Amino acid sequence: MYEPVTHKTSAVVRTGGLKWVLILVLVIGSLQQGCGLLIDAAQLVRPVVTEPSGELDVICKHRRLQVGIAVEAFPPFVFPVIWNDKGPWVTGLDIELVEEISKALSRHCGGSPITVVPHMVHFRDLFRLLTEGHLDLFVSSVSYNVPHLTATGLGYSTPYYYDGGIGGITRRPEVVEQVRAALRQPVDGENLVATRKGALNGLIVAVQEGRSPHLYAEANLKGIRLLLCDTLAAALQFRDPAVDVILGKQPILDYIVRREPRMKKWQPLVLENGQPFLLNRELFTVVMAENNYELQWLVNDVLFQLEESGRLATLRRRWFEEDYAFHLRATSEGLLSDMPESLKRYEAGHCHWAQ
Repeated sequence: MYEPVTHKTSAVVRTGGLKWVLILVLVIGSLQQGCGLLIDAAQLVRPVVTEPSGELDVICKHRRLQVGIAVEAFPPFVFPVIWNDKGPWVTGLDIELVEEISKALSRHCGGSPITVVPHMVHFRDLFRLLTEGHLDLFVSSVSYNVPHLTATGLGYSTPYYYDGGIGGITRRPEVVEQVRAALRQPVDGENLVATRKGALNGLIVAVQEGRSPHLYAEANLKGIRLLLCDTLAAALQFRDPAVDVILGKQPILDYIVRREPRMKKWQPLVLENGQPFLLNRELFTVVMAENNYELQWLVNDVLFQLEESGRLATLRRRWFEEDYAFHLRATSEGLLSDMPESLKRYEAGHCHWAQ
């Protein structure tokens, strides 16, 4: 990179005219071939010191990993923020995964400790903040295998969770029976997907706006009445009229139905063989900028090592199967996060009907 430095040219013009300026430009250009110089007729250039070119070099220099995390809770991947006298703490499987990435970055940076700076923002803002360069990466149970018109400029890691998909929960046993009855009809393999899409026809279906279940429902479920909610909590609270089904990421829905007392009246949509009713499969990944190849390789190496060593399976068991109080884990092993003033009084939000 070069910084332009303006010089007076009046004396040059008086003594030799414009042709001498052009000759000078050509001479300098021939001596500086390959430097990518942009030269104005009345300017000379000189090199200046710039930031390191690679994204890993930049992280090493600043010793900070800027990580985006959704303020909306997606347990056990991201739990609600816990406040104490030191500030907002966040925990979950995704948070522990980020800490593993920071350890690898520390080794890459010659042993210099890399501090993870979690930025708690609305899920919809994560993509913008990443593409604008405010974040190095983000996590929050994000799936890469959901087509999305605006998902450009993004790079995805190899999956770290691959046992889930889009499923549903309901408060009404008759809805479970409707789904099962629709799937009892004999179909060949080619019509299986169409049959599952039609199993929810005529129902009021709530989704979190902007997440993959919303994108799937909007593109594929034409026979439903679709309710778009700011958060999963807003969908749970909606009463007028009553919601028949909440579509969401199956591992998250399954976790909260089993673990949270407020969910006693809800049950997962399951098939007669006990398997969850799924509309597709999802693979959860770490999201980075598309051109941050060095960081993508490092994250992929971390995930490969965790998988091969059995550590990733241990992490999943730790968050999905163990008994624990997440607020205690947040303050004892979680990360102190950065949260905008506007989100410190976070609310569940509202729901509205899709057009």
